[in-house]
Amino acid sequence: MTNTRDHRRSRTHCKALAPHRISRAVRAEAHACGVSIVDATCPLVAGVHAEVRRLIRRGDTVVVIGGADHALAGALTGQAPRSIRWARTVSQVDALEIPDRDHAAYLVAPGLPVEEAAAVITALRARFPTARAQHPDGLCYSASDRAEALAGAARACDVLLVAGANDCADTTNVAERARAQRHAEVHTVTRVEDIQPHWLASAWCVGMTCARSAAPGIVAEAVTAISGLGPLSVAHREIDTHVVALDSPVRVGRQRPQPYNTMMAPGGLARETVAMNP
Repeated sequence: MTNTRDHRRSRTHCKALAPHRISRAVRAEAHACGVSIVDATCPLVAGVHAEVRRLIRRGDTVVVIGGADHALAGALTGQAPRSIRWARTVSQVDALEIPDRDHAAYLVAPGLPVEEAAAVITALRARFPTARAQHPDGLCYSASDRAEALAGAARACDVLLVAGANDCADTTNVAERARAQRHAEVHTVTRVEDIQPHWLASAWCVGMTCARSAAPGIVAEAVTAISGLGPLSVAHREIDTHVVALDSPVRVGRQRPQPYNTMMAPGGLARETVAMNP
């Protein structure tokens, strides 16, 4: 999917918006050039854009909890550069400059585990007691589910394989999160041929989790390859947060995405293969 300004040079007349969307200025420029747009924006991201526009119309300065290098940053900040601030840590909250303390609002960037935003939210509410918060339905529980599933897999396995491109930031992030559990031996692989037999030699349980850049089909290929070491048992683990309105039993949260993280283990050397759907 395309998320750049190359529509001015490309001969292709149809472009897809990446999940984190592009700025309104780029979208308008694409329309002016006669480019047809297929919007693949994540519903939660679209909701954040709409919420930011609503808050800005109220005259609020909006603090987005997340890193300024977040994939969403360019498109979101492009809506109103003077009215949006980014904060990922408590120290960044302490350094915020907001013109009117009574017109502050905050929201959590999609993709950031909700639990990791807790300390920043506490600091924001201490500095700006009247700050408006986003509705809980707009929180990205997929990120929390993914982080929890990854942590559980890293604690359960002796070896954890992270499938993804070496130059992908998400691959690096997933590997770092897994290593932070201080249990599994973590390796990154781009293709199934990268898996080294000596990694699995003393493993009872081997896990595999996919970064967003993982090659299609690599999980099935890895299962096939590892099964050559002996009998293989596969267990599927899902973590799925449900958001339910208090006045209704109907689920109002996000839809369940297709699984893209998988963990595996060789039989003989390991008995359990875990498939995670964060």
